[in-house]
Amino acid sequence: MNILRKRPLSLILCIMLGGFSLFADFDIVDKLLIAAIPLVSSLVIFAFKDIKWSRNILLHISLFALCASVLLSALWSALYFPTEYYGETVDIDGRIMEIDSDGTYSDKVTVKCKSISGKKCNYTVICYFDKNALISNDIYSKISFTGKVVEFENGESGFDAKAYYTAQGCSAKVEDITEITVETSAKLPIKAYFDNLSSSIETRLKLLTNFETGALLTALITGNRNDLDGNTRLNFSRIGISHILALSGMHLAILSIAITRLLSILGVAKKPRTVILILITLFYMALTGFPSSVVRAGIMLIITGLLYLLSHRTDAVTSLFISVFLILVFSPHAVYDLSLWLSAFATLGVIVAAEIDLDKNDTGKSGKKILIWLRDGLMVSIFAFGATFAICLLRFDAFSIVSAITTMIFAPLIEVLVYGGLVLLVVGEIIPFGGILVFWADLIKELAELISDIAWIQVSANSFAVKLLIILFSIGFLAFMLLPIKNKRRAIAVLLIMLATTFAVAEVYTLFLRYDDKITYSANANGDIFLMRSGGRITLIYSGKQGDKGARIIAQYLNESGITYVDNLLIPNYTYTTPQFLESALDLVKIRRVILPKPTTDDEIGQAVVISDFLSLSGAEMVFTYDGETLVFGEYAYRSYNRNPYKYGEYPENAFQITADENKYAYVSACNYEELNAETKMLLFNSQNVFVGTVGNTKYYLFDMHLPLVKHIYYGDEGRIKEEADNFYKNKGASTQYVKTPIDIYD
Repeated sequence: MNILRKRPLSLILCIMLGGFSLFADFDIVDKLLIAAIPLVSSLVIFAFKDIKWSRNILLHISLFALCASVLLSALWSALYFPTEYYGETVDIDGRIMEIDSDGTYSDKVTVKCKSISGKKCNYTVICYFDKNALISNDIYSKISFTGKVVEFENGESGFDAKAYYTAQGCSAKVEDITEITVETSAKLPIKAYFDNLSSSIETRLKLLTNFETGALLTALITGNRNDLDGNTRLNFSRIGISHILALSGMHLAILSIAITRLLSILGVAKKPRTVILILITLFYMALTGFPSSVVRAGIMLIITGLLYLLSHRTDAVTSLFISVFLILVFSPHAVYDLSLWLSAFATLGVIVAAEIDLDKNDTGKSGKKILIWLRDGLMVSIFAFGATFAICLLRFDAFSIVSAITTMIFAPLIEVLVYGGLVLLVVGEIIPFGGILVFWADLIKELAELISDIAWIQVSANSFAVKLLIILFSIGFLAFMLLPIKNKRRAIAVLLIMLATTFAVAEVYTLFLRYDDKITYSANANGDIFLMRSGGRITLIYSGKQGDKGARIIAQYLNESGITYVDNLLIPNYTYTTPQFLESALDLVKIRRVILPKPTTDDEIGQAVVISDFLSLSGAEMVFTYDGETLVFGEYAYRSYNRNPYKYGEYPENAFQITADENKYAYVSACNYEELNAETKMLLFNSQNVFVGTVGNTKYYLFDMHLPLVKHIYYGDEGRIKEEADNFYKNKGASTQYVKTPIDIYD
């Protein structure tokens, strides 16, 4: 199509945008060296004026590259956090912008710095204050404190902290904070007024509907997803429409269409309508907190409006490149913002689809209008998906194979819900139709749940073949956009075949992983995972520390294993973080059944009630197992031993056996051998394969256990078996294996 043809400004901005991405992590010396190359080239061109055939082309390219390099060098050096502060204790003066009190021991506070150690600056840092050192009323107050500056580090669960916080404009984090002084400011920043307005809208929507529907409407209208339940997010992600929940051009388009129609009905002329729409767009950008995707869409809308007012001409491609370029000029950290790039590339795909003219031979055939409308809608969805496919591959390891279709289905349903929410905000007291919106929102969520419950609807991309096909498709898609193509129908057919092939290979690979019967063991400092696959059913046993961190670990492990749907999640014992763990796990992974021990104490019964409440919301089934009961999962059997009641602040003494054919595998963790019951001691005494858990006390119980039948011992914590014990078992012919990576113990 050659979308950059006759669009020189778009071509220039495209090159410079590539420069922003390329130079994101370069230091000042590298940037200046790169800038020197086009500078020297330009001098050579001017010196040898007789080389006319190459002079103009090289001169333009060199000057563009020089401008981009110098601009990047100045911006990144001026706006990014000085690395010399890392590891240093500094004095910081600034303003509190946000307080997150969800932490157990500390509050995470976002501070906009005015000065660091006496030097004026404009950096934003993440600070960790002792719990209750600040209160919620301190937000937007001026603050002074002393603390140690450290760089963002990735966590054990694979969380890319640097990219995440940098995308939000945060430069570093501060710990070990002392000498805190808070001064309440009478003059609040403009952001505070918009935050209060956003909060008022949220409260009003919840009062006029209910909490769940109000939370969904708030997410769709203002972008605040704090109260949106994780199950809805997970279902939307599994069916490929999570972009509908993230504020983007779609939401701004819905708002602008509604306003345009209203003003048109009121008889407002087109130019005044355009001016009003520009002003409302600016207001909406501020109301939502200027997220990159909304800013991109807002700038595009403003540029389009201004072009119409000045020349009655518009160009979507140029407007898109200008908007992304301006965002990166004023907020270079946005180069890390995934939502910006997903929004920009999806918009580019929509623009390309809109510029394709396939109806030359279909004019006048009114009977085909519906089919043509469906085809065009599907084409827009496919092109939006195709433009972001490669980016999603770099960030996610799974994707939905029905994204294009579900987007067509859910987009109009969401559009109706948003229109209803906007009208409700204005006339909710006069015409109380909140119940209708509750019904409509529940219908959307139930439909999403129904589709999400299909195990194969989301497929894994953790295969070389799948990743290669995605890359090849993306190259073909890029070539389709940039190269002049005469037969567009044939080119589109080739792209669709490539996309269908990618989907088919990914589906086959995902089903192969589900039906590849085996037991895999993975050890982690936070706990141990047994993943059992049998007859297409997935059972996961998790033993160890729980809480949010445990949930993220199993989600990452399943992701790396190519598993997108779990039939059974089995927890051998209760801990004081079991409800928190399961709630987080159900927000991250689609789980059909949760298996827990039958509660025997008041504390366990209380936990079971809490767990039952949020399991019902997620559609997962709750099953209790009894002491000594054998559970069968396909060709595997599970039996728990040494069941101890829950004790607050203590990890459970887990012991269980997995049987596969004639092979038996015993697992023990957090146990003192002397305190094990007789049945568990007998289990270990007669075991040939023993797994020593990673979570437990410091007593090396296996050193005193002379297990006569043991042939294999696996342990994930190097300190759990002393050297004397290790030598003892090796001398008797048993193997002792330190499990550093997941291993197949039965295949």
